Amino acid sequence: MVAKIGFKRLTVRVLDGKTPALGTNLLVVEGETGKGATQTAKISGLSSDPVKTRGSDIVYYTSRKGVGDVKAALALIDVPDKFENIVLGYLEQEGIVLIGDETEAPYCSILMESSTPDNKIFAMGLFKGVFAKNEEEMKTAEEKRDSLPAENYDYSAEASDDPTLKNAYVGKVVGGSETELNKLKKLLKMLPEG
Repeated sequence: MVAKIGFKRLTVRVLDGKTPALGTNLLVVEGETGKGATQTAKISGLSSDPVKTRGSDIVYYTSRKGVGDVKAALALIDVPDKFENIVLGYLEQEGIVLIGDETEAPYCSILMESSTPDNKIFAMGLFKGVFAKNEEEMKTAEEKRDSLPAENYDYSAEASDDPTLKNAYVGKVVGGSETELNKLKKLLKMLPEG
């Protein structure tokens, strides 16, 4: 496994096209002032738990194919409310954000970009899934100013519905160039076809 240096950028593609608040279905968090920054990403469930079948007093077969429950836990700083409302499916009505029975997060693909120790590209994309955020937290202001707190988002992945990807959940570029990164972006529907 190659070491990863940093977490440069998160790109989110809303797959159902419902993004009237921003006028785009491609959302980027990369440390631009007022537009949020990335802090951490942890991807889990990349392999299934082996299941052993015993027979004739031995382990006769071990099921080991596929993935587990593929998820990404993301810590983001100061993301705009519009971004959060879109990826979580929150409803806006006359300046009020409504969260309730009608809240439904849209399907999104995501791309997380980092780099290798020799300054090559490391990128990991999840083809289809939904965001969730289970809590908001507030605390009293301290005499000494704290750094900005990160907000935690969970992304629950599903297999791609593109038949050419053979039910893949994840695409990775390790030590590649912009050419490979753009190929991955195209598979994630983040670049125009062609």
